[in-house]
Amino acid sequence: MRLSEQLRPHRPELVCGPLLGGALLAHSVAVTLGAEFCFSQPGPPAQEAGLFRARYLLPAAFRSRVQGRRVAIVDDVLSAGSSVRATDTELRSHGSVPVAVGALLVLGDLGVRHFAEERLPVEGVVRDALELWTPSECPLCAKGVALEHLAG
Repeated sequence: MRLSEQLRPHRPELVCGPLLGGALLAHSVAVTLGAEFCFSQPGPPAQEAGLFRARYLLPAAFRSRVQGRRVAIVDDVLSAGSSVRATDTELRSHGSVPVAVGALLVLGDLGVRHFAEERLPVEGVVRDALELWTPSECPLCAKGVALEHLAG
């Protein structure tokens, strides 16, 4: 599997994926690399306002197993990276050492820029453009264009 080979040089001991996204892919990558596997699962959203309020938590059984371990975080698609960001935060809170992020499809550069700031490389099998805006910067919002029309 190409993604596994892209992640191999980062020498992960463990591969973790968000349960509502890349967990099955993360398991496959872990098996291919001979690494352990874990997953994160959605938790209650963060209390602060903003775009990245998603929280993903490690099940209790994994928390002690990640401490001090080199971890690759794998998701099926990375765009803004909400679930991967939340998984990264959770892994670090339990003492892991994230070494790379991997995805089959990387859309745009918002998530990539975030992880570059964290000095965490992003490996992607396919990359494509995607434009994302905050609501205050959205050109359609500024023009009052409805994003969806519901027939009554």
